Amino acid sequence: VQFIQHTTSKLSIKIEDSSNDEDDTPITLWGYKPDASILLCAIQTAGWIGVCAQSFFWTSWRGEEMGCIDFVVQSVVGVITSSLLPIANNSFGAANVWCGSELMFHLLMISVVLVTNPIHANGLFPRLISALSGIGYAVHATNGLIVAADVVADPSKRARTIAMVNNTLPMGQLVTALIGGAIAQLFGGFEYVFICFGFLGAVVTSAVWFISLKCSLFNKRRTMVII
Repeated sequence: VQFIQHTTSKLSIKIEDSSNDEDDTPITLWGYKPDASILLCAIQTAGWIGVCAQSFFWTSWRGEEMGCIDFVVQSVVGVITSSLLPIANNSFGAANVWCGSELMFHLLMISVVLVTNPIHANGLFPRLISALSGIGYAVHATNGLIVAADVVADPSKRARTIAMVNNTLPMGQLVTALIGGAIAQLFGGFEYVFICFGFLGAVVTSAVWFISLKCSLFNKRRTMVII
């Protein structure tokens, strides 16, 4: 907090909330300063691809009855997660909760490789995968927008970044619709769509999370001036 006394006896108070107060020098990775909004959209797009793949193909893989029950369980877990999300965000930070849950979701989709056998696919393990994916879905739908609002210091540019994040949903739908069926046909089953997109999402999320931590990209940056 800085106090500036003018000759006209007006008091100006400037409050800055930023994790980079110790050093104003931009943090770079190998001489390059990544764009936080682009990397944020990369994680969110990968997340929507995974969510759309599960929404499009899960009942085709598990069967309509079992698949719908899986989604009911997923919804219950998602509702519980949403109620606990504010506590988690305050304890670990919205960006860390977001990136961690995105990575967990992709790893869950990769774990479908353990039940590619049709006998195992009708067991309880796929239901457990679907239930735990409710955690990732609840965080995915909320924290991405929270992080988008946090990383943009200029309020006039915040709407643009949030709009970019919102547009990652149709991008995820487009990629899943164009490629998902081809993957299922190529490998002989819808479960391989989850595995392939899960692997892609895990790589993207891990790389972006590492870069964001290295360059402090997803930290809250807000400036308020009171006169």
